[in-house]
Amino acid sequence: MRSIQTKLIALILSGIIICAFITGGAGVLGAQSVIDNNSAQYMNLLCKEKSLELDTLFNRIEQSVDIIAEYAIRQFKSLDRLISDAEYLDQFNDIISEFAITAANNTDGSIGVYLRYNPDIAPANAGIFYVRNNEREPFKPFELTDLSLYDEDDLEHVGWYYIPIKAGKPVWLTPYLNKNTGVKMISYVVPLREENKLLGVVGMDIDFQYISDFVSEIEIYNSGVAVLADSEGNVLVHEKNCDGYDNQGGFATHIAVAASLSKTDDSLYSYSRNGVESKMSVGTLSNGMTLAVTAPVSEIDDAKNKLIASILIGAATIAVLFTAITLFIAKRTFTRPILQLTDAAKKIADGDLSFQIKCSSKDEIGTLAESLSHTAKSLKKNIDYINGLAFVDSLTGVNNYTAYRRDVLALEEKIEAKTACFAVAVVDINNLKPINDTCGHDIGNKLISTVANIICEVFGREHVYRIGGDEFVAIIPADKTDKCDEYAAELESETGGKTDDFYVSFANGIAIYDSGIDTDYEDVFKRADRKMYENKALMKQHGEGSRHV
Repeated sequence: MRSIQTKLIALILSGIIICAFITGGAGVLGAQSVIDNNSAQYMNLLCKEKSLELDTLFNRIEQSVDIIAEYAIRQFKSLDRLISDAEYLDQFNDIISEFAITAANNTDGSIGVYLRYNPDIAPANAGIFYVRNNEREPFKPFELTDLSLYDEDDLEHVGWYYIPIKAGKPVWLTPYLNKNTGVKMISYVVPLREENKLLGVVGMDIDFQYISDFVSEIEIYNSGVAVLADSEGNVLVHEKNCDGYDNQGGFATHIAVAASLSKTDDSLYSYSRNGVESKMSVGTLSNGMTLAVTAPVSEIDDAKNKLIASILIGAATIAVLFTAITLFIAKRTFTRPILQLTDAAKKIADGDLSFQIKCSSKDEIGTLAESLSHTAKSLKKNIDYINGLAFVDSLTGVNNYTAYRRDVLALEEKIEAKTACFAVAVVDINNLKPINDTCGHDIGNKLISTVANIICEVFGREHVYRIGGDEFVAIIPADKTDKCDEYAAELESETGGKTDDFYVSFANGIAIYDSGIDTDYEDVFKRADRKMYENKALMKQHGEGSRHV
């Protein structure tokens, strides 16, 4: 018959082993969930950030061409003179040429700009066309294509003219090799109309290598790549020396499927390429193109696997340690302390790590009680550390995007309950990419940390979130919304300062929740974001937004 001592020992051993592995299992599940979410958020944020940068580039190109088109219409005086007066046509071309070259010089990647007339109202080779081999060279006039020599369906030679005409609206042409200049380019072309009469087209050619270089420089894990595809999912450009990222290998299908999915969370699109399980995040650009960032699952899960292994080893070590301790005290008398220890083990198994063991025994049982308390504290510390990974930005120490989404959901609930009162401040660092490119990412990280500290001094660290590489948000609580003007002034006073390595320059915008116009949190954020971009544009006009070192 088993003695009470044997039963108690068996109970203690069972409780220790069970609580160690339950706690370890909880840690494993928590680590897996947290790191999976962080990995998805990282890839989605990277894709979103780079998609916004590409959209910004394309939008600047569109603005340049639209400005040239508007300027041409304002300068246009008479259709009859354009048709019949060669001298007037030459004068008009000279005026437009000067303006178009200036606009092209201020457009990144521009290697060509042109204005071509409708061959029904002017000679088939009339217009302007200026080209250059790269951005360091000046624009020079180039021989104009005679539209009468080619059929409208000859896209390689005159598609740049007839595609937007037939579409009846501005279009982005699919990247193509222009046989007139021998350069692969992407073009944005705007039909030119006056009183519903087609005058011709205005367009700008962008060296596609400029776009390709941007995509190739995107880094994702160790071997992950960025891929740019057209609206049909066909791959246009990808990281150099990457096998299998082509239209023939089925990769285009994966991009098209991923882009067509309706994303309601931070999940990634999973697929297999050449037998390698991978995940992908996609972003659709304003011109219909798609940017995808993808990486092997093995690299995405590397940090998770290491942490899980550490947790399991720790749990096993704890189980072995306390088994030895329990066997050591088996010869001693077991009284009430045993019941206290058993109760403590049950609490650990239930996930309660904040308890204290009240044991006055000075013998081995007392030692075990102290050790169990220490174990609970260590486990709590580890779990708290894991939770810290989920909600704190490792570079700046402010709240990260996960914490931001959690607190936004809480605000949404208050908005629905009609109890919300808050304001949103958006802060965006100027010239982070030029600093990273010219001074290195260490200096760029130093700039990010410097701006983060400034924002924390203004709003308080507990209210500040880093939601992107160079973007921060502060959620201003109800009792401080009346200080928004003061906060804006404080931020304004801090921007423009200079350290030994860089100018501290950032734009900001603040918006206060108004129940009369705001239906959700996103409405407030968008107003603050719009004010931030207006502030950024004003800074650029005054030259502050262009200084970085």
